[in-house]
Amino acid sequence: MEQAQQLKWAALGVILALVAYGIYLLATPQTEAPPAVEVATYDECVAAGYPVTLTDPATCRTPDGTVFVQEVSTPSVPAPLVPLPTPPTSPGGPDYEY
Repeated sequence: MEQAQQLKWAALGVILALVAYGIYLLATPQTEAPPAVEVATYDECVAAGYPVTLTDPATCRTPDGTVFVQEVSTPSVPAPLVPLPTPPTSPGGPDYEY
């Protein structure tokens, strides 16, 4: 008989826990997901606040998994090299003190 009484108390505890959880769900305000932002470029992705990876070139990933790559402009003509002047030397070689 004692085992049947323990089973009743356990069942009552489970029922009370479920009722308390239901009350919690009803009392908690439901938050809505923010509206999805239409993104078509890397800059729009960054402006929308999506995560950016600091790679070269940088990438931005939307929640649906779309990845946008930052466009990097490369110069079509390399910059000209500027010749450096030759440092002066003394007639006996470099002046080093040891």
